[in-house]
Amino acid sequence: MAALGLCGPARADCKKPGEKTLVKVNLKPDTEVADLVSWYANLTCTSVLMGAQVTGKKVTVLAPQPIPLAEVRRLFYDALDSVGLTAEQSGKFLQIMEAKKARPSGPR
Repeated sequence: MAALGLCGPARADCKKPGEKTLVKVNLKPDTEVADLVSWYANLTCTSVLMGAQVTGKKVTVLAPQPIPLAEVRRLFYDALDSVGLTAEQSGKFLQIMEAKKARPSGPR
């Protein structure tokens, strides 16, 4: 049986920044994917569902200058892709899953 975790803001006061808002990406090298997902969920006010497939996977994200939120989204998906994962909308949640199990879709 797979363990599932839910992360993201449950707060009603969460305010998603605008697409052009500059974001400083300040993640340590070899960040656990679960920590990356939690950071992204809190930044974007997105509820995320993730399972055991993220356990033990690590990424390094280097962005020395602040970047627009739209670029943060692409960076997030690319970081997931680098470890064989992807994110797919599932109702009100963004579900993290193995890329090979995702439904085929167009560009993000």
